Amino acid sequence: MSIALGLQREHKLAINFDAILYPAGRNTNPKGRRLYEALSNLGKTFVTTNYDDWLDTTIGAPAPTATASGETATPAIGQKPTVIYKVEELRLDNLERPNTVFHLHGSLLDPGSMILTTQHYVRHYANDRRAGAEGENKVLTFLGFLFAEKNVLFVGYGLEELEILEYVISKARLTAERGNTEMRHFLLQGFYSHEQELARSLSNYYAACGIELIPFLRDQKDWDQLIDVLEEFARLAPTGAPLTVQVLKDMEALLNE
Repeated sequence: MSIALGLQREHKLAINFDAILYPAGRNTNPKGRRLYEALSNLGKTFVTTNYDDWLDTTIGAPAPTATASGETATPAIGQKPTVIYKVEELRLDNLERPNTVFHLHGSLLDPGSMILTTQHYVRHYANDRRAGAEGENKVLTFLGFLFAEKNVLFVGYGLEELEILEYVISKARLTAERGNTEMRHFLLQGFYSHEQELARSLSNYYAACGIELIPFLRDQKDWDQLIDVLEEFARLAPTGAPLTVQVLKDMEALLNE
């Protein structure tokens, strides 16, 4: 991406990020609509590293239908949530607002805000708190509060981005020091049946990070099974209600039956 951005500047050509993120068009993606409708029904506050705007709209609408003329008509999408992608808006008070989407790495709404290169990442997660309050990194403060005070369900995220994992681990240690050993963060991840040992090992690894692994089988539908799982979770959890630890535990029990 660094090379691509360099060529963009050299030749004065704009990269069409919209075409990259939606190669077939978002309105012709029924799986995407099902997935994000389930997510919209499951929770009302999202923190994402994605640039796309799927989460920026409450889906909640039936699939597109054909009109008399043979053209595809897309039903009206629900009311849009508050979308936050600017670093200065990653404030703790905004995290308390319902129906809000936080784009940690910028948004397609403003391509200039997107964290794309190694240099971008280094600046974005620079730990400059020693400089005092004026030099505080708002991204790190936001993540610190999120993982220390909120129950979090990770979806479609393997925690390979170590700059975020660091904050999950540090807040898990802080919680343990306070004498609270109850898991408050959960990771939904799919496995094939022959990967049972991998799932067990990863479960131990994530537990050390203060995260409980919730596995599901991919044998029959591969990653499409994730859609079914989220739809079932959304059915069990009241729309708009906070995902409490007990609700997440009940969901986990379903997958282990």
